[in-house]
Amino acid sequence: MTATSTPAHTLYELRFDHDPEFYAGPNGWKVHLSLLRKQVPYKVELVNFLQLQSTIRERHPVAGGGPARITSPALEITSVAAADGGTHKPLLLCDSFRIAEYLEATYPDRPSLFSGVAGPADPAAVRVGKAYARLVDLGLGNSDPQWGVWYDLIFPDMQARLEPGANRDYFVSDARLGPGAYAAAMARPGKEDLVARAKASLAPVRLALAERPGEFLQGPEPGFADFVLFGRYAMVRNSNPALAKRVFDDVGEEIREWVKGGPEFEPR
Repeated sequence: MTATSTPAHTLYELRFDHDPEFYAGPNGWKVHLSLLRKQVPYKVELVNFLQLQSTIRERHPVAGGGPARITSPALEITSVAAADGGTHKPLLLCDSFRIAEYLEATYPDRPSLFSGVAGPADPAAVRVGKAYARLVDLGLGNSDPQWGVWYDLIFPDMQARLEPGANRDYFVSDARLGPGAYAAAMARPGKEDLVARAKASLAPVRLALAERPGEFLQGPEPGFADFVLFGRYAMVRNSNPALAKRVFDDVGEEIREWVKGGPEFEPR
């Protein structure tokens, strides 16, 4: 890809069988919001779990430089109208944080995903903000049941949205989740315990917002840390609206106001 080429972006987003406009997971939201914040045009191609591993793999084989494991979200970056007239191999990024890093580095003159302030981002502020956002991403935004709660909380509702068949079988398979992971998920504590843990995980977020009234998690301006939490909210809200209201509304006014501020994530 030459410096004078124009990148084109395609976001491969997970959908459910009977609801093609429904975004299935939390991580795609982080990329949607990052692209919107950076004011980068993109198109969305909806795929199910099997297509993610078959159709996209055909386009990006490991032997051809494709990633060893394809996960959602996957952002394909191609180059069009290249100045040298040549062809350039598309790049596929499959980690929401790495995608955000790519967008920050490629479009430094646009609203920052990490600095938390408007206008041109100071490199030092970006470095500090990136470390903070990554901490939120690996903690609050993680699905590891040792400390993460959101995936276990909503997994039964997500499973219920899948039609019986090969796609659902893959969704609950060891190939996708790891050996014994599905059985372990089904054997974990009941929903009331998970609801309590979810609310507890939001307590430090509420306190941080309370110390800075009118601001976002990332700072005066929204950023990737906000997108991590919004992805978890959207995952729960889309699969079980009553559960989302119960968890996010009950923690405190600061969280409720933050949720209402979601439309401000995109620059005005």
